[in-house]
Parts: sequence; structure tokens; C-alpha cells
Amino acid sequence: LKPPPLTLGLGPVPHVELAGRRGMAVDAAAAGPPHGGEPREEKKGGGAGSGGGSAAVGGKSGDKGEKDTGWRRLFQRFTRRLIIFIDDGIDKGVDTATYGIKLMGPIFVIVALTLIGFVVYTYFVHILRHITFGGLAGQIATTAQGLFFVLNALYNYWMTATLDAGKPPEPADEAQILVEEASDRPKPRICPRCKLTKPMRAHHCTICNRCVLKMDHHCPWMNNCVGAGNYRHFCLFMFFLAQSCGFVVAICFLAFDDEGTGLEPDEQSCIVASFLISFSILISLCFLGGFHAYLAVSNQTTIEFYGNIHARRMARKNNQRWVNPYSLGLAGNFLEVFKFPFWNPRWLFPWRALFAARCRLPSAGVVRDV
Repeated sequence: LKPPPLTLGLGPVPHVELAGRRGMAVDAAAAGPPHGGEPREEKKGGGAGSGGGSAAVGGKSGDKGEKDTGWRRLFQRFTRRLIIFIDDGIDKGVDTATYGIKLMGPIFVIVALTLIGFVVYTYFVHILRHITFGGLAGQIATTAQGLFFVLNALYNYWMTATLDAGKPPEPADEAQILVEEASDRPKPRICPRCKLTKPMRAHHCTICNRCVLKMDHHCPWMNNCVGAGNYRHFCLFMFFLAQSCGFVVAICFLAFDDEGTGLEPDEQSCIVASFLISFSILISLCFLGGFHAYLAVSNQTTIEFYGNIHARRMARKNNQRWVNPYSLGLAGNFLEVFKFPFWNPRWLFPWRALFAARCRLPSAGVVRDV
């Protein structure tokens, strides 16, 4: 029985013809391809194979990306471990150097005193008897001048090595802390290492393991820090040591000019050694002493000087003039370090100022006895 034709206003639909065409398509597919060609399923299979090849290429590229990511992770891990290893090495090196300086400090002091003693021995034993100008009075005057220089140098060396470089005050008690917290004043800083109050310009010395007021540096030749408490003696030690070295260099020249050919071999060796030691120290002190003279009159420390270089450079870039906030002027800076104005010669003789009343350190905000 044939179904009734469906009409949508376009006429009847030929169901019989469509069914016949479907049947013909099924028979053609069952009969296979004409002229012995390959079946379409195999071609489709071939297409599927090409698609599988592209999928394999994609898989290879994915494996390559995973390998690249793995190498990148290995490199990052190696770099991270290398940085940690370098940091640990630097920390251990700093600790080793700190312990080394602590152990070598007394040895440096012994070496310095030995060199000074050797030069003094050479003067009295090998040089003094060859000074002929002025007779006995010339020898006494020359010796008195040399002793004046070397005794002042030794005195200031002893004071620099033994005086406290500047100890910060102890932390306040609980009642005073409550009062300071209630006030509008800024709270005092506390050093996390030595647990002492840390005023402005104070720094922690890893060798001495404490904070130092207006710390300049740790001097191994003194086996002590150089700070607010002994900086004046340090500067005067360099000044009188330079005078002593210049004196020895001049005396050695005179000894060789007068009787250079009549000196014995032992005398020549001692005099030449003393000359070389004094001349080397004199050249070094010309640079080091000049640098510290500049620091003294500009009211800076060695630590602050290197920090102020960057601040000065940034101010120059901004067309500004950098000014040291701690500077009190040339005369004020000199007075703060040497306790006397520069026109008063008493600043050269600190042993005369031992009984001075009090000395104020305006930069550190601490009043200390001289």
C-alpha cells in the first residue's frame, strides 16, 4: 500500500523515486568500485592514516616541549642551588675573616710596636754617633726632637687602642619606655644584634660584636674600633707618626751624606731597613692621613663617606647641591673632633686636655667625659 502523497503547496513528493535512488546507491556500494580501483573505505583509511601521522607529529612536538620544559626546570633548580651555595660561601667567608681579624689583632699590635722599636734602636745605636753637625748640642737637640715625635705617636697609639670607641647607652627601663611612648618624640632604635640603643650614626661592628657611636672603621693595627671616643687620638697618632717617619728619613739621608762610605755593613743594613720602613709608612700616611683630615673637617666617617657618594651623585643629577646634615661648619667640625679650635696649638697635645670639664658630641647626642 502506498502512503498518500504529502503536499505543501508544491505538489506531491516522489517517495517511490527516492526509494529507488536509495536502493541504487546501496547496490553500487555493494558492487564495489568500477575498473578495479581501491575501495573508498581504504582511501578513507588512508586519510585516517594521514590524520594519524599528523597526530604523531603533534605528539612528537608535545614531547619536545615537555623536554624543553624539563631542561628549563633543571636549569632553574641548578641556578637556585648555585645562588644558595654562593650566599653560604660568602657568609662563611665573612665569618672566617671576622675570626681571623680577631685572632690577628694582637699580632698586628706586636708587629707595629716591633717596627717602631727597631727604628728607635737603629737611631740610638747606629745613627746618633754619626751626627756631627752642632757637636753634642746638635745631637741632643736632634734626639729631643725625635723623641717628641715618637713619644706623642706612642701615647696616641696607646689611647686609640685602649679607649672605648663609643658605647651606646643601655636600653631604658620599662617606666621610661612608657613615658617615651606617651610623648611625641621618635622612639629610640634598638640594635637587633647587641640589644643596645642605636642612636644616629651608630653602627654595629661584627668584630667587636657591639655598636659604636659615630663608628669610622675597625682598625686591626689598633685591635680596636675607631669611633667617637678615640677618633681624635687616631688622627693625632697618624700625624705624629708621619712626623716621626719624616724625621727618620731625613736623618738617614744625613748619615749617608756625611759618612756613608765609612759605615759598617751591619750599620748600613739597619739604616737602609729603617729608611725603607719609614719611607713606606710616610707615603701611606700621606694618603690615609689626608683622607681622614678631609673626613674630620667635613664631619663624616668612612662609612658615611661611601654612603654619601650616592646621595651626592643623585643630587647632582637633579641639579641640586648636597649638604651634609651633620656638618657644623669648618671650625665647628674641627672643634668637635679635636676639642680645641685649630688656632689653639693645644689640640696637638691631648694629654693636656685630660682634665677638661666635659665634651659634647652633638652628632651622637651624647655627653661624655674626655
